[in-house]
Amino acid sequence: MVREATVTLSIVFPAPDVRLSMNDRMHWAKRAKITGEWRSASWVWSLNAVSHGLTRPQPPSRVKVVFEVSDPWRRRDPHNLAPTVKAIVDGMVDAHIWPDDSSKWVTIDDPEFRRELNGAPVRVVRVELTERT
Repeated sequence: MVREATVTLSIVFPAPDVRLSMNDRMHWAKRAKITGEWRSASWVWSLNAVSHGLTRPQPPSRVKVVFEVSDPWRRRDPHNLAPTVKAIVDGMVDAHIWPDDSSKWVTIDDPEFRRELNGAPVRVVRVELTERT
């Protein structure tokens, strides 16, 4: 019998800036600033989750990042968002969700693009954790 994984933690927060792509060709200082904004937003919203009763650290987890978009039918390469997902996971490690982001603690699934996250406005991000089995 296959046990279906259930989301153990879901953190939703507004996107702090544009999503970073592997295809971006921007100045390193601008890229570093945007990366820092994503990492900081993830840290703040993870701390908020912790303050509302989340026990930490989390067990080894699968992480799925869901980006709210207005046109989910458009073709996108989810792997291009690796810099954004990395910044989000790093912010969660900063908030002590896990001791580190090594493969012992974190497995990252491909990001998804959805039209609507419970009626949330566009430019919202959901990070879903499921316990790894």
